[in-house]
Amino acid sequence: MIRVDDKHWIKTGIEYVDGMQHLSAVVTHEYSDWSMTPLVNPPETFQLRVERVGEAIHLASWNAKTGYQPFRMTYLPDAIPLQVGVMCASPQGNGYEVVFEDYWVETSG
Repeated sequence: MIRVDDKHWIKTGIEYVDGMQHLSAVVTHEYSDWSMTPLVNPPETFQLRVERVGEAIHLASWNAKTGYQPFRMTYLPDAIPLQVGVMCASPQGNGYEVVFEDYWVETSG
């Protein structure tokens, strides 16, 4: 999740919708939009790259055959500090187990 404030944020990752995994991104600029792509053959492990280029956020997921594949680019106001972290949620049911590995943040300039 990347957050400027409560009205400007992005969350991305895998979401289960109707029993199927989807590559998902929710972008909020006072209102939210939700994009998702079904993962017909979901990977055993999932890797994301989230990169800020000026006021653009580039979202890409890892494909073992082709490397990182972009799936969304969006605007996020230029803000320092920018809140960045991992999250998981279970809006229904009794929850689930999640393991985050090799999480890192790199800054420049």
